[in-house]
Amino acid sequence: MLDTHSSSGLGTGVTIAIPTYNRSRLLASTLESLFSLQVPCGLSVEIVVIDNNCTDDTAAVIQGAAPRSPFPIRHIVEARQGLCYCRNRAIEEARYEHVVYFDDDVNVAPEWLLGYMDAVENYQADCVVGPVFPNFETAIPSLFTPRVVDSLTSYYSRKGDNVLLLPQESASEVPGCNFGVRKSVAAQIGGFRCELDRVGKELLAGGDTEFGWRLGKYGKRIVYHPKCRIEHILTSEKLSKQYLRKRWYGGGVTRRLLHQYYGRPLTFRRRIRYTVGILRLCVGWLWARISKPEGIAFEKELQLRDVFGYLWGRY
Repeated sequence: MLDTHSSSGLGTGVTIAIPTYNRSRLLASTLESLFSLQVPCGLSVEIVVIDNNCTDDTAAVIQGAAPRSPFPIRHIVEARQGLCYCRNRAIEEARYEHVVYFDDDVNVAPEWLLGYMDAVENYQADCVVGPVFPNFETAIPSLFTPRVVDSLTSYYSRKGDNVLLLPQESASEVPGCNFGVRKSVAAQIGGFRCELDRVGKELLAGGDTEFGWRLGKYGKRIVYHPKCRIEHILTSEKLSKQYLRKRWYGGGVTRRLLHQYYGRPLTFRRRIRYTVGILRLCVGWLWARISKPEGIAFEKELQLRDVFGYLWGRY
């Protein structure tokens, strides 16, 4: 149960929350990038690493980083498996009114907090998002089309060089690896839905998207700030066909679940329309395998997996 007690009396500051699951090598780099953050005058900062039952050397990485950190680091174990359990735990544990979420595989720009506080103080932001730039550990396979690559890179997060107040229809565009929110606002709208998003190695998603949608529904202000930028490390695992097949199928399952929350259930008429779409995709996939480059055929295959996940996937 999410603690929804009033956050009045919290000190002026930011709690940086990093949910993590068995990625200690990447977590070490993420923590290192946080040590270079430029902190606005008078702002207190803490780091809370939410350990989701890690079995690697995550604890040792945190312990080794703590003496070098300019900010206090707390190590919290969340026994309930799932990313959104960790996100809610961060809200409960946060000592400050602003809770900033980063994934455990990112590098954070030094001016991130300057941008965040600018958005809060000058644009009355309830939630702040920023651009996510991919950092590929290995070369992108030549067969991947731009659409396939975009599916990995949070392309929607990159909105240019100006500060923007996002309209309600764009409120769901909250990149889960890079955003901050007022603790009181997160508690007011009920936190994150724990049935959504990553559980261990599974690839259901959407916890950040649904959270952003509710922010918009409740009339909260979501501000994009270009200084709040990060690099998202994309490992060789994420550039494999096996991973992409699973990710696109999970994307279809996620979309169906989100549509239910949005009041758009899968009616009989829509199911028929999607089934017809599958037949067309099958024809396009078969034709692409015969006459098109391998990358086009693979993209068609991923589209098929997405629709199969939408129609018949379980969650």
